[in-house]
Formats: sequence, C-alpha cells, structure tokens
Amino acid sequence: MKILFEHQHLYYLPQFEPIIQELKRREVEGIYGSLSESVPELEKKLFKKEMERLGVELVGANFEPQRRRIIKDMNFDLIFVGNKTSLGAIKAKNSFSIMIYHGIGLKQSYYTDLTNNMDLVCVESPVRDAQLQDMGFNSVETGLTKLDLLETMDFDNQDQTSRPSVLYAPTFFPSSLQRSIPFLKKMATYKIQIKLHHFFWTEPKYVIIRQELEDVIKNLDHVFLCPFEDYNILKHFPSSDLLVSDFSSTLFEFLMVNKPIVQATYF
Repeated sequence: MKILFEHQHLYYLPQFEPIIQELKRREVEGIYGSLSESVPELEKKLFKKEMERLGVELVGANFEPQRRRIIKDMNFDLIFVGNKTSLGAIKAKNSFSIMIYHGIGLKQSYYTDLTNNMDLVCVESPVRDAQLQDMGFNSVETGLTKLDLLETMDFDNQDQTSRPSVLYAPTFFPSSLQRSIPFLKKMATYKIQIKLHHFFWTEPKYVIIRQELEDVIKNLDHVFLCPFEDYNILKHFPSSDLLVSDFSSTLFEFLMVNKPIVQATYF
C-alpha cells in the first residue's frame, strides 16, 4: 500500500501528524509526504526537515505541474488532503481520497472547499457530519485530529514568569495585526506570545507587516514572537493563560485546555 499526505502548505501537517504517527505505530510502510512546489524555499526546507523527523518519504519535483504528474503516476492507494486544490490533478483512478480540513475557524471556505473527488470527509462534530451527509458527501466524525498531538508533543515551558501569559493568534487578515501593534507597549503587566499566521513569513505583503511588528517589540521584554519553526500553535497552549484571536481555528482548539478565550473584533 502507498499512502500520500498532500500539503498545499506546511501548516497542514499538524492535522496529518497524528495519523502518520499511528500508521508508524502499526508498522505501515509506503508513507509519503508532498508539498506544493509553489511555496517559498523557506517553507520547503522546513517541510523536508519535518518529513525526515517523521520518517516519511518526500515526493518533490522541479515545478508544480511536474510534481502533480509524478504523484498521479505513482498511483497512490490513499491520499490525504487538507483542501481540494490539487486533488483532481493527483488522484489516480483507483485512489481513495480523504479530506481532513486544515483549519476550521469561522471562515466560509470550511463550507465550500469540497469536491466530489473526495471519497471521505473527516469532521469534528455530529452536526457537521449530518450537514455533509445531507449534501451527499461520505463523512465520518473523527474529532479534530490535530489535538491528538497534545498527548505526545514537547511543549514550550520557557520564560515562565509571574505575569499572566496571553497567546495572541491573529489570522491572515492583515489589519488584525496592524491595529493590534500599537497596544503592545501598554500591556507590560502581561507576557504576550504572538503566533502569526504562516503567510506573515512567506508572503511579501505580509512580511512587511511582520517586520513592523518586530521593530516595535525588539525592546519590549514582555512580548515574544513565535518563530516560523513553531508552525504548530499547540506547543504554546500549556504556557498560555488566555487566548486572543479573531477567526482562527485556534479558537476551537484552545477549548481543550479549558482556559479563557477572547474573540477579537475582525477588522
């Protein structure tokens, strides 16, 4: 059997990793991972490193259409995807495809990013399961697969202080971060960890905003910016007393640690 975990972006991996770990535990062979060739080199390098950590074979190419052809020719038995973008181009005639959405949140795409090429859709709740069944999709209630990592991963316990710790996780709406930056200096009674959306590291128009943030906080000892390598926000849950976000799926994930959540206004 050959199994592919298809990634449009690196941040799809936390949803897939618990499944990869379980397959490894069962000594399943033939596990592959692949990442779109359209992403920046920074992202590709970290993805390769993570595939090596997990013991997963990497499928790559020189450019994106070539990568998709290679995957289709490999005729995978199972293909896990985080959205529908590449599925039509990589799914072979006998492939069985499984959708595990890369982040729930409150975004419309959660309800539109579906295609009949998906043989099975994993969902987090019986309500969502019933909705998809009514729409004609084959679905199964699995919960949020990403949260299985809470039992196994190493957590961030550094910089522990007596100050309450706030985890701020804005989504990819630029104004959510831009309008928050001026308030950071005023919040010295808190330790603030900022976990930026992936795009603030990989997309030029977002990088400019991140650099503005870095310039403001470089002399603030109460504000910490999570590095790009911390693409999985779960590692910061135990050290955080409060989550602030807008439309992120983290709003739902943080419920598992039973701590307060503030949903900020979407600007």
